[in-house]
Amino acid sequence: MKKKMIALLLAVTVLCITACGAKDEVVEATINEPAPVVTASEEGEIDPVAQVETAEVVEEEVTEEDVLEAEPVEETEVESEDGTEADGASDAGSELEAEDDVSLGTNDGTIYENAYFGIGCKLDDQWVMQTDEQILELNNLVADKVSDKFAEVFESGVVITDMMATNVNQVDTVNTGIEKLNGVAMLVDENKYIELSDPQVVEMLGSMGIENITSTRMETEVAGKKRATLLIQGEYSGVPVYEKMVCIKKSGYMFVMTTCTWGEDKTDEVLSNFYEIQ
Repeated sequence: MKKKMIALLLAVTVLCITACGAKDEVVEATINEPAPVVTASEEGEIDPVAQVETAEVVEEEVTEEDVLEAEPVEETEVESEDGTEADGASDAGSELEAEDDVSLGTNDGTIYENAYFGIGCKLDDQWVMQTDEQILELNNLVADKVSDKFAEVFESGVVITDMMATNVNQVDTVNTGIEKLNGVAMLVDENKYIELSDPQVVEMLGSMGIENITSTRMETEVAGKKRATLLIQGEYSGVPVYEKMVCIKKSGYMFVMTTCTWGEDKTDEVLSNFYEIQ
């Protein structure tokens, strides 16, 4: 029973700790500073006190205005037939329009698809997907709140679980989550997102009793493309645990696919069930 509870916690751990509300300070600290923010102690473990102190020092030197000045948004002027400039031609405007289309995915118990991110997942009868109603309950949402405009349900740092499935072995899991990037975090790409998430994931899993944790940043082919990935390996009560987190960024949102398997590394096998919607 305890192993099952830990497995369920692992299923949502990455979704909880990758919220950009916790990343904003680190993002600001790393934009103009190539040195890593995470500080290691003599034993090789993360020193949270030193990490916070480092972030605070750099935060006083870097402001969001500095970032915006360093990363100007290029606008493309488009002339209409009468020679006047047309509105809405900037890249930023296109991204804002695209954000309005973001929504939760749908599933019929075996097939899940999110049209906005163009990603689907088909699972066999060895997996049980949570229903749309269960997903809303998990996110503390109600149907009438998301039916009109999904983007409005996001608050700073909130991560929405979009799909969750559990294997019949009751410990292997796979899920997807959507995070709205805010402030300077919108400048983060998939690789930087993985880099910033790495120490947070390791620290959280360690606090849950996972031992001998190692993390590897890599690329994994998922849904026909190589994508930024974080592989976590560890042990719980002597049982090997493997977790992979794969990211896709679109406009101001990060889509995260996470799978965790116990006993042996089947993460690639699980991720092979994801496909690109044509």
